[in-house]
Amino acid sequence: MPELFRRICNWTMAVTPLVHWIPGENPWQPLTIGLGTDTGALIVVQGPFDQAATALQPEVDAGKIRTFSATTEVVPGVVATLHPGHTPGSAFYTLTSRDQSLTFVGDIIHVAAVQAPDTGVTIAYDVDNATAAAVRRKAFARFAAERTLIAIPHLSFPGIGHMQHVGSGFAWVPIPYTNRAPASDAAFADPHKNGDKP
Repeated sequence: MPELFRRICNWTMAVTPLVHWIPGENPWQPLTIGLGTDTGALIVVQGPFDQAATALQPEVDAGKIRTFSATTEVVPGVVATLHPGHTPGSAFYTLTSRDQSLTFVGDIIHVAAVQAPDTGVTIAYDVDNATAAAVRRKAFARFAAERTLIAIPHLSFPGIGHMQHVGSGFAWVPIPYTNRAPASDAAFADPHKNGDKP
């Protein structure tokens, strides 16, 4: 969420006067994150959250912020579900069109080579390490079982693919990227629909 807030801080709100930001419930808590160091010192990261509060206050004052506490369709064709752990407001957004879907999972994973095979590995920015790890494990198991097409912003381009069960963990299987635009009426051809081929 801090990346989103930093971007918002740099945008001019007047350019997007009709936008309603729809974060998960309580996205501003906690407003500080304590990071341990190898010397045992505690570093408090406050800046990005202060920037977020400052950037979003005009939107809050204008009544443009809508939050949700349960699964909801936030706009036609996009369903949001809460998955707290990385932050209290972490959410997945599933876009469905033409009987196909893509689930945007946000910060559920940061390093595929480490966190896919071992879902228990967390990062310093996870607000609740145990919950973040549990959410990742449960989500990856469902994604692998249902062959869900997912988009993950912290992974290498194109950041779209599937999770596959491998041993006691998972592997990230990205879709192949080609720089060809399909015809406007063509459906997205999912190369993993009939089985992963890493």
